[in-house]
Amino acid sequence: MSRTISIIKKEEAYSYDELAFILENIIPNAVERRNTLSQVFMKLTESVEKSRTSQAVFFMPKESFDIIALLQGNNAVCEIKKDDIDALSSAFDFIENRNDDFLHSHLQKKISVLKEYLQSGRAVYPVPIQADDFCIVKIS
Repeated sequence: MSRTISIIKKEEAYSYDELAFILENIIPNAVERRNTLSQVFMKLTESVEKSRTSQAVFFMPKESFDIIALLQGNNAVCEIKKDDIDALSSAFDFIENRNDDFLHSHLQKKISVLKEYLQSGRAVYPVPIQADDFCIVKIS
């Protein structure tokens, strides 16, 4: 049975459907930090659920976030740590045929970009943003 979902091609932003797919299909494969990842991604999906066709979660660099937080207040959804993203990235290793499936490959690439960014000692804060560059894809 196939269905359509909305994705965002930008590597720093995640649509509601992408977040929900990670929560439902990737996190159950996580060996480490599964409960923490579930809680984090539940908060992320809930933050854009009501506006799923117009909002996305953006992983904002700490430097930018600090400036915006001074002006607009703290609108970070939750805290996300390097260990969380490392565990999520490792969960892809347990998915069969992940390289043959567009959505798995797409999400794995996005998580890898975030992981590389965090490994250089930088930090990010997930914040809801307005988004209009959604792409509809069909998945099985």
